[in-house]
Amino acid sequence: MHIHEELIEYITSCDRLVPRSAQWYELYLLGTKLIISKGEHSFPKPMSWNAGLEKKRKRLMEQIACAKEYEFLHEFDQFLRDPKLNWEQESMEKTRARNIGGEVRERINKYKKEAPKLFSLLCYVTSDNRMFLSIGSCYDIMDLGKEKQVEHRVLEDFPKSLILSGWVYSSDREKQFRLLDQIEYAYKHCFLDEMDVLIRSFKFDGWHYRDEKFMDELDLHEFQKSRKEAIFDNNKTTLISCFSKIRQLETTAEYYFNKEHMFCIYLSRLFNLFSIGADPLKALIQKNEEQLKEFRHLKKDAEDEPEHTSEKERQDYIQVTETTELLLSKLKIVHIMQQLDEKIDPDDFGEQFWDLLVERNICQEDYS
Repeated sequence: MHIHEELIEYITSCDRLVPRSAQWYELYLLGTKLIISKGEHSFPKPMSWNAGLEKKRKRLMEQIACAKEYEFLHEFDQFLRDPKLNWEQESMEKTRARNIGGEVRERINKYKKEAPKLFSLLCYVTSDNRMFLSIGSCYDIMDLGKEKQVEHRVLEDFPKSLILSGWVYSSDREKQFRLLDQIEYAYKHCFLDEMDVLIRSFKFDGWHYRDEKFMDELDLHEFQKSRKEAIFDNNKTTLISCFSKIRQLETTAEYYFNKEHMFCIYLSRLFNLFSIGADPLKALIQKNEEQLKEFRHLKKDAEDEPEHTSEKERQDYIQVTETTELLLSKLKIVHIMQQLDEKIDPDDFGEQFWDLLVERNICQEDYS
């Protein structure tokens, strides 16, 4: 059986429908990157979570057909067969389609008599195909909620909008319900009037609407920005550890780590030196991690049993361990940079990483 037919059979078995929202984005980014490498520019966009089952399935099949036509089906096959990939289930989608409208109505209707103004606002935010707020409007809502929480001395935190990594890895339904949570919080803590005025002030572009194509309701720029922020947040600890190790072990590090513009140059050189492609880089990191375990074991044996090891051998073990630690730190930094953006802008990376290291006292802010 051909790889195309095998992949179709795999997808349509075991109740699979389409990859979950954020991972369907990742598939779209992969397809866009690969089709550009073939000299084309258009790759089919994913659908919104509330599009019909047939539309979702059809769109995924269009993406696979495109991958076959432009000869990058192998990369798609690897992506879609990844055991870590989360799938929307066809049976669950059918159930959700029946239940979601009723769930929202039930939540709103309970306020019809006891809180008419709250009922009116909840009806407003779910009418005319509105689904949830744009990222800019989410920040405005957060600012009001935090301000009122402090002003009213409320211990319960205002529900956070699903932005940054929350935006990327949450569904439209979850974003909609988070907005309802925020409005109910405003009612509970006596600033519903202010919330009402703010929400009704948002214009058309302050909202995302039902039944839009996925990439129309959240453009690629917004997704990439949120995705990068999530990757950066998830890798802060690794970055701090790696840069600390470089500063400790590399003799020239002091020269580059005391001025931001020199730090940017250092990052650019680092990226150009080790940017060998995501898969080869991951394999190189894994190889060096295995070697480091072996070197650390030899170093420990030499320290625990000095009578069986010469001083020169002990120093050699220390040297090879530190050399491998230094190399691993550099490789991991470049791997994170590749995840953030394969086309490096030293100033953008430098500013982001520099601020993190200054915050953690690994670098000193240059006021000259």
